Amino acid sequence: MVAFYEDELNQYLERAESVVQAGQQLQALFNEPEEMRQFAIDNLERAAQDYGNEGTTYRNFMFSELESEKADKEPAVQGTLVSVLNDIQVANVLIASGQALGETGEVQDPEILRQTLRQLEETTQHIKQTLANFAEDSSTSDNRNTREIFRKDSEEALNTFVDEAANVATSIFDELSRNTDRLNIGDLLTRLASDILNQLSEVGRLIKQGVQFIKEAFNSLLRLLGEANLGSFIDNLKNTAKEIWDKFKESGSPLEQSIAWAFGVEDVRSRRDEKLLQNLNEQSLIDGSNELKELKNNFTKEMKIVGGLVIVTFSVSLLLHFWPDPTLLQVIIGLYWLLLLFVIFRGIDYTDSRGGISLVRGVGIIVDTLT
Repeated sequence: MVAFYEDELNQYLERAESVVQAGQQLQALFNEPEEMRQFAIDNLERAAQDYGNEGTTYRNFMFSELESEKADKEPAVQGTLVSVLNDIQVANVLIASGQALGETGEVQDPEILRQTLRQLEETTQHIKQTLANFAEDSSTSDNRNTREIFRKDSEEALNTFVDEAANVATSIFDELSRNTDRLNIGDLLTRLASDILNQLSEVGRLIKQGVQFIKEAFNSLLRLLGEANLGSFIDNLKNTAKEIWDKFKESGSPLEQSIAWAFGVEDVRSRRDEKLLQNLNEQSLIDGSNELKELKNNFTKEMKIVGGLVIVTFSVSLLLHFWPDPTLLQVIIGLYWLLLLFVIFRGIDYTDSRGGISLVRGVGIIVDTLT
């Protein structure tokens, strides 16, 4: 589990699992008499409400940790990402339940709910494996050439940032490529800041609850990125994402090259090579190598969680694809944009901590502070 917060996380995950269990109960009672089915519906709504209450407490705790003076904020970042993923998972259950019950005006179809619950089980296993602590070698035992060990560890970290980010970005670009020109992300986020639920008067109760949790996921990502700088973040995202995509399409080269350019990898490599020509303290190099290994593992874990987010977001998009009001589908497109924003700026943060979210000491900072 996420280090330091196992008790808080386990309690929160139990609430999320209770929503899935309530969805499974509804599926089991779907073709039973109306009274029994209504019992399952009421139980699902209560479970979602309890989850929402627990989620508010959990998120507030995580953000208080992020805003504290603690040096290690990685567990809180990962814990916040888990809350975003859980919100979308719960939204999946509620929206699928609403559709299965005919809240969209279509014929009732329990198969929609069954398929959604099956996919959520697979995604849950993915996340549990991701949250399990990696078997990390956080010490540098070979100190015969600490300079070359540092070079190797920094290179592995930089390559990992690029590879993991490219994997996630590819799946996001696949979804955005059909919608990039038709959506003004700034306008959408402004609309989401207002009460979007009032715009969905024809949506049933369960679907409305689901959309509310998608909005909570939005708000958590915005808060994680820094709401005060949201305008500049959006501008940077649109420009950087467009440049990444244009470079990728025009050159035909792997997406990793465009990602490395966006992260500023070559600049960090150049500074590292120059720094390693200096007379450096051996212990400083050993400590730096240990820190680089932690960076690599933490970034990998974050991107695995974001990868899970892309999967469950795609699942929601399938549920909403045929909804006549485009507002709900635009919410999902906007969520993809925020996930891409997170990947880009988090990668910059891990690479250099200059111009990113600045929640970690990136490779560039570690290089610059070698003594």
